Parts: sequence; structure tokens; C-alpha cells
Amino acid sequence: MFYLGSIVIGSGYVLFSYFSSQLVDRLHWVSPEVLTLAIAAGQLTPGPLFASAAFFGQILRGWPGAAACAIGIFAPAFLFSGMAIPLARRLET
Repeated sequence: MFYLGSIVIGSGYVLFSYFSSQLVDRLHWVSPEVLTLAIAAGQLTPGPLFASAAFFGQILRGWPGAAACAIGIFAPAFLFSGMAIPLARRLET
């Protein structure tokens, strides 16, 4: 999820191709049917990225997995923002 969170920008339709290539084709963690269910569940809620990641985590490891996947999908955004702040301050001066 950390990897996907660092490269994914877009909605549920973009997620489908990334999740399919990583979780179905490469890692074989879920079936294509579960992938479709996860993306559909994400599309029903605001924030399809978060909801789909939490759905996968729930399927794979229960509530701890859902929490880990949700944190993992958003962690890169916080890290990249934290790294950009010093650069932005230097550019201001």
C-alpha cells in the first residue's frame, strides 16, 4: 500500500489498474472478483483510495489489516509533504 500510495493519483478507475497489476497479478493476494468488489465498495464512499485500501486490508487480515493498509496508503503523502516544506521555505526567500 505504501508503494501504491506514493504513485497513485486519481480515482477508482485508476486504482483498478494499479491494484490489479500489484495485488492480483504480481502478489496473488486477491482474486479479480475481490478486486472488483473492493473498487465498487470504494466508489460507494467518498475517498475511493482509502476505502479500497481498507477493504483489502480487512479481507486479508481483519481490522488490523484494514488499519495498516489505510495508514500505508496515506503515509507517502505525509512524508512527501514533510520533505517539501524545507524546499518551499528555501524557494520563498
